[in-house]
Amino acid sequence: MSKGSGTRGEYTTDTESKRAAGEALRVEERPDHELLDTLKNINKQLQDTRFENNRLREEIAQLKAEATKHKNKIKTQETRQKYAKKRMNNAIDVLIALASLDFEKVAEVTDNEDEFDGLATGLNMLRQELKASTVSVNYFDDIFRSMNDILTVVDPTGTIETCNQTGESVLGNDVLGKKIWEILQNGDDGDLLTASGIKAIIEDDMPRQAELNVRTVNGDLLPVEVLISPMNSREGLVVTARNIQERKEAEILQNELVRSLEESNNELRQFAYVTSHDLKAPLRGISMLSQWILEDSGEVLSEDSKANLELLTGRVKRMYGFLEGVLAYSKIGLNKDAVFEIELNSLVMEIIDSIDVPKSVNINLDSTLPTVNAAKTHMIQVFQNLISNAIKYNDKEDGEIIVGMQESNDNRLFYVKDNGIGIDKAHFDKIFVIFQTLKPRDTVESTGIGLTIVKKIVEYYGGEIWLESEIKKGTTFYFTLPV
Repeated sequence: MSKGSGTRGEYTTDTESKRAAGEALRVEERPDHELLDTLKNINKQLQDTRFENNRLREEIAQLKAEATKHKNKIKTQETRQKYAKKRMNNAIDVLIALASLDFEKVAEVTDNEDEFDGLATGLNMLRQELKASTVSVNYFDDIFRSMNDILTVVDPTGTIETCNQTGESVLGNDVLGKKIWEILQNGDDGDLLTASGIKAIIEDDMPRQAELNVRTVNGDLLPVEVLISPMNSREGLVVTARNIQERKEAEILQNELVRSLEESNNELRQFAYVTSHDLKAPLRGISMLSQWILEDSGEVLSEDSKANLELLTGRVKRMYGFLEGVLAYSKIGLNKDAVFEIELNSLVMEIIDSIDVPKSVNINLDSTLPTVNAAKTHMIQVFQNLISNAIKYNDKEDGEIIVGMQESNDNRLFYVKDNGIGIDKAHFDKIFVIFQTLKPRDTVESTGIGLTIVKKIVEYYGGEIWLESEIKKGTTFYFTLPV
């Protein structure tokens, strides 16, 4: 219907126009009150028509809005479908790449934080884990193939399932499927690699180690060090075998050298003993003859002759000291069973009492010395040589020697300290070398073997010896003995 206008209005149909014209003719023929009613009726009809037009327009507007809404919804759904298709295609491409172990593709993650972002994040995490595990697998596979040791995987029945490249080169390409005891000979280890032995290793879940022989592809027996380890992932064993042929040959050579060295040492000890024993008698004779000459002919001898005889006697004593030192040095380590609890405090006091200590030298114990397990003769030689050395090389009018100890968890640290002439650092190593002295022997009587004996004894008990010194101020010898 179209909108009405004018006095009588405009009507949307011919029927309404004719009806209105007829009403107008009848109004002219009716009285006034009837005309008024007619006009009211016409006005009402016009009002109703307007209301109906407005209602229809509102419905049309609502239908249009609904149509627009549905249209937009359809467009949104189409957009979402395209978006979902794109994201799903991306996810599928990543999955296909991961299945081919291709780690170049990455799932797209946006700022939407929707379900597709969650899927993409999960795929990227999976990509990282697969990449790491694949690299690890390849890495260990490379190690497995390139390692120099023979490595095999054995099932519970003893059948070899896997063997690395080294194993195949030593054992042959047909090693797979063979029994492990066909390859590794048990030797002295009984039933270690038999059906019952393998079963016991798997049940105990404890690795075994042994030295066996492996039968090579050439039929030779090769000595190997074998480690047999139960598998964690399933029942079976990992058996590694390391070629120890060179080590065995070196051990044989070492044993031969040790036997040869022991024979040489025994011969040297015997030589030292015989030489010392056989030379002492003529030396004593020379010394006695020198004394007799001085006593019998001292009045007729010149002063130079007397000095020469005294020099001869001194040299004989020195030679006698050499022989005693060589004999003592050769015996170190022989009396392994002569070990007792030695009270060092009492021992050192006995040594001090036995030494001719000059009145100008004072010897003190700085601390209480402990009881040690050692050979008494060894401890006497150590402390006697160090104290005698401190006395011999002390030029002070008020000489002082201090003997003491500091105890730690692992070692006892002993020291013998003096305020004597001191030793130049350049000679620290020289003083422990046999027959070496820092001053001419005619100036200070010394065999040069005392500190060598001390060093050998200390090291024999697993200790160390060293010194600190300052010229004209004194020297401190330190040595350790295990607790």
